[in-house]
This record gives sequence, C-alpha cells and structure tokens, in this order.
Amino acid sequence: MCGRFVQLWDEKLQRYVELFVPVEPDASIMEAFTRDAERSYNIAPTRTVGVVAATAQGPLFTTARWGFRLPNANKDVFNTRLDNVSSPFWRGIVNKGRAITPAQGFYEWRKEGPTKQPMFIHRKDGEPMLLASVCGERKVGDSTALCSSILTCEPNEFMRTIHDRMPVILEPDQAREWVTSQDPVLLKLIATPREDFLAAHEVSSEVNTARVHGAHLITPVAPTSRPRQQTLF
Repeated sequence: MCGRFVQLWDEKLQRYVELFVPVEPDASIMEAFTRDAERSYNIAPTRTVGVVAATAQGPLFTTARWGFRLPNANKDVFNTRLDNVSSPFWRGIVNKGRAITPAQGFYEWRKEGPTKQPMFIHRKDGEPMLLASVCGERKVGDSTALCSSILTCEPNEFMRTIHDRMPVILEPDQAREWVTSQDPVLLKLIATPREDFLAAHEVSSEVNTARVHGAHLITPVAPTSRPRQQTLF
C-alpha cells in the first residue's frame, strides 16, 4: 500500500525525469510543482501529482489526479494490486496507460498494538524512487481528468516488518522499458521487489492529517517525542 508520498521537484528528481523526457516540462506543469513546495511533503489521494506517462509520441512528463476513478462508481483507486492487472478492466489500462510516479519516498504505518506508527521509507542511496503506475482519462464529476494509480506488490523482507504491501519500485532501466513498451513479461519481472535497498525511520504522527504539510514531516523522531496519535485522513 502507498497512501501518502513525497514528491518535491529538486535537482535529483529533475535528473531522473530527464532520463525519460529530455524536453523541459511545460511552464504550467512546473508552476504546479513550485507553487506550494511545502505541500509536496504530504501528498494524499486526489492531489495533482507529476507522472511520466506513456503516449503514442513517447514518454511525456505531465500532471495527473492521484486516484483512478472506477467506472460507474464514485470511488477512487489510488493503489492497484499487481496481481489484479490481468482482470479485464485493468488489462487494457496497463497495456496502454503505463506511467511512472517519481518520488523521494513514501509513508507507511506500522502497527504497534492498538496504534499505528507512521514511517518514512526511502532509498538507502538517497536517490528518487520510480514508482510503477498506470494512468488514463477518467470522468470525474462533470469533467474528464487524467487519473493515476500506483501499482503495489508483495513486500520484500524489509517492508514485511512494516506492512503487507509495498509500491512497485523500478530501477531506471526497468522504468524506461515500462513506459516505452507493452511487454507483458515485464509485469512478471517487476512483481518481485529487490532486497536491501530501502531504509525507514519513524516520523511524527502529524503526517496522519492530510492538511498538515512541511519538510519537518520526514524528520526522524525518537519514541519519546512522538505526538499524540491522530486519526489517519
């Protein structure tokens, strides 16, 4: 599961996006990222996020609404299980709507008795994550919007101590293939996550509230400094 993540437009993230899209993003897209950088530290479903989307003309960096609107239902799916993509609904979307969601890391909640402790998960090497995603045009209210969902898989041994799901995290060569081909074999290759490349630390339960923002949310906290548990969402 991946219900919150960090996507801050910095030099590293830009460098990773340029691996797939050598053209500088449109000014209106960049404005969406620089308008309110503080909010980039606690991105929740239905927020506008940056994605590298597969198109007929090649990978395109654009924005999407995080939350894939299901047909005939007023419901959003922000995570899509990799083992469900063979269903009739998801099969066509995965074949034609592959995307990458770049991020500095994501939050997950580790169960500790009656409470859940938020954790910030990131790469050990400090590089951005490339999260396998899908996107497509969906009807939202009275208009149509490009919507996205992050693919999830069974956890590796590290993540298993925190949660029973994790986002599909691609290496640059896998990500490039993900948005430039429709090879079904790749789905099997990315289904098993790598080991020993992630790190995590406890963070403030302030992150539980989607309206709370700021760089302090990814700062490690000691058990004695945890604020009182808040309600998620």
